[in-house]
Amino acid sequence: MNSGVVSSKPKKVLDGVYQLKLPLPSSELVYLLSYLVEGRDGYLLVDSGWNTTESFCSLEEQLSRINVNLSDISLVLVTHLHPDHYGLADRIRKESGSKVLMHQKTEEILKHFKNIKNYFDKMMEWLKINGSPAGELEDWIKASIHLARLFKPARADIFLQDGEIINLGDFQFDVIWVPGHSPDHICLYESSRKILLSGDHILPTITPNVSLQIEDFGNPLKDYLESLKKLCNLKVKKVLPAHEYIFENLEKRISEIEEHHKKRLEEVLNTINTPKTAYQIAQEVTWTTGPWNKLQKWEQRAAIYEALAHLVFLKYEGRILEIKQNQTIFFQKISRNSH
Repeated sequence: MNSGVVSSKPKKVLDGVYQLKLPLPSSELVYLLSYLVEGRDGYLLVDSGWNTTESFCSLEEQLSRINVNLSDISLVLVTHLHPDHYGLADRIRKESGSKVLMHQKTEEILKHFKNIKNYFDKMMEWLKINGSPAGELEDWIKASIHLARLFKPARADIFLQDGEIINLGDFQFDVIWVPGHSPDHICLYESSRKILLSGDHILPTITPNVSLQIEDFGNPLKDYLESLKKLCNLKVKKVLPAHEYIFENLEKRISEIEEHHKKRLEEVLNTINTPKTAYQIAQEVTWTTGPWNKLQKWEQRAAIYEALAHLVFLKYEGRILEIKQNQTIFFQKISRNSH
């Protein structure tokens, strides 16, 4: 790990708001951008980084550079239930006495993780019926067992609702529920400063993964595109994301992401010249990280889940059919002549 990342300096975004860079293990993203906001009764930390000693030490070191102690943190807000965002929340709570805040949807998601093995079994079954060969599933099962050990989310002390206001004194944050990348994702909007803490929902150059990991999670791409529209009319000068860098022109970025998914949907649709499984379709789609045969195993798995999100969207739009044969799901394009 690059030691330069560990000793990052906190960046002052504006009076009362700092950006912290917390290192991520084995990730191309390198670090998570966490935000520290000064409140009337202590600090709010938005997203806590991965649950590693390195990340925790980096957090403590960066806090010390601005004369803040861990005990000064009174609230830890988790934008969504992914390990790089909730990882240290429980440890910070234990050491500072802070309260952990999450959207109320996390309670529903956590039910899936009461039995981690059962959840991963569901994921593997979903891959199997969508065409993944048995041999590859064995490799993925081994990888997921390792991942399951890392997946121990903190439970929330306070559940947030869409439209709720977090009053920190000088800062008043509107909670905006934006499902899609994760069913529980929230953004924070401060109207007087015109800043949006966007988590992973909107990033400056990357499009966040929108995937369907188990059948129970509905139509995540539809949720995501509708969530983007919720933010279109906000007056925002600066977007503070959880990865990459702070950026401006929110409306332009939303348009770019919408265009990306429009093209991806057409590309997915164009692969279905004959009935195919999601596994077959994922191999034909252009992924930003490279062609299918160059992707790592976990990237191939993520590609299938992302392809499924687009396929389910197309199915609900009435553009493709889902056919089940011999315990395998195939997708077939609906001919315009059939109407």
